[in-house]
Amino acid sequence: MINKEFKNNWLKILNFNENREILEEPEKTKDYVRIPLSPIKLNANILFHFFELLYPRFINDQQNILDIVISEVEKKNKVLGLYLYKTKKAGVHQTIESLPDRLIRIKSLEIERLDDAFNKIQTQILKDKGIRISSIRIFKKEAIDLINKHCHRIEEISIYEFFDGVMDLIQKLVEKDLFSIYP
Repeated sequence: MINKEFKNNWLKILNFNENREILEEPEKTKDYVRIPLSPIKLNANILFHFFELLYPRFINDQQNILDIVISEVEKKNKVLGLYLYKTKKAGVHQTIESLPDRLIRIKSLEIERLDDAFNKIQTQILKDKGIRISSIRIFKKEAIDLINKHCHRIEEISIYEFFDGVMDLIQKLVEKDLFSIYP
C-alpha cells in the first residue's frame, strides 16, 4: 500500500528509535536515514532529537497513536488498514503493528462522529492490547496515493524539486481533506 522506499526508510527510523536506549553512545551512531517525505539524509540520532523536540510541539504531545487508512466506498469510509504506533516519548515512534481489521469492530468510519468512534477504538485497543492511544490519524486512500507519488524517486530529486513537491502534497492533502488527526 505504501511506497517501498518510504516504508523501508520509516522502518529504519523506527528500528533506531526502538533500540536507541540500549546503545552505549547513540550520539555516535553511523546510521543515516532520510527525513520522511524528503531526499535529505540525516544522522538517525539527530532525527530522533528533531522528532522529540518538534513533533510534540506542532502535532501531538501524547503517547501512542493509531493510523487508520480509509477508502470512500458508496459514501461510507471503509477501513482499509489499522496501524498502532507505540511511543515511550511523545513524537518518537518506536514500533508499528498492523492490527487486524476485526480488532476494531467498525466497518466504516463516520468522519462527522469521530468522538464516538475514537472512544470505541480506544476502549477496544486498551482491552486487547493493554495500550491507551492518545489520538488517531486518518488517511484517506487518496492521501496514501499522493504520498506514494511524491516519494517516487525521492532519493533522486533536488532540494528544489522536494520543496515544490512537498508544498504541492500538503496543499492537496488540506484542500481535499485527505488527512486528519483526532483529537
